[in-house]
Amino acid sequence: MFKAAGAANVRSFIASAGLTNTLVPDSTRAFTGYLFGAADYKNLSWEQLQELVKGPVVRPFLNTVQTLASSAEDFISYYSRALQGAFFTHRETLNEFRRVLTLCDFIYLVPLPLGTSAYAKSGNADAPGFHARSIAGGLYVADQWVYFAFIINWYAESGDDPDGRKLLLGHQRVAYAGKVIADEGLADVTAKSVVSDFSSDVIAHREALGIARR
Repeated sequence: MFKAAGAANVRSFIASAGLTNTLVPDSTRAFTGYLFGAADYKNLSWEQLQELVKGPVVRPFLNTVQTLASSAEDFISYYSRALQGAFFTHRETLNEFRRVLTLCDFIYLVPLPLGTSAYAKSGNADAPGFHARSIAGGLYVADQWVYFAFIINWYAESGDDPDGRKLLLGHQRVAYAGKVIADEGLADVTAKSVVSDFSSDVIAHREALGIARR
């Protein structure tokens, strides 16, 4: 889908939407090639890439050349508009966009609160030296919308790091960002109830994994 749209068009859309903390690569192949140290990372063949990834990652995952990155603020800015149809011309396209977001398996793995209509997209990354998990989107409950974004990054030498995924690296530097906002006019009791239940689940999960609150 990214290739079909074209990186230039995606970046143009990101800029027009004012998502100043969001970066995308020229392609996932160029991104991978850059991380693994290829000099001509924009023009790698598939065969060259397969050989390249047998070696070590030599450049940081988060960089200003070829990366995939965003912020909780940008996610919420995007979803609070996209889920209302701000970026779509036809109602049918908005309906399909919402439908696709209901397919996210992390809706049930997190899990998001029961009794709501949940629309979300999750993402993850595992590379030697860097790991990330994120989920963002919107909840529709009591005729109101609530938007959310949760992001966690951690650092470990292993590319797989199964122990770190279990413990979320309580001994490493952990960056955690989360923000929830609601539409104007949302009753305080509803907003506080939804956000409180969601936040309590996240905090309980972090404590079970041995991570101190930040």
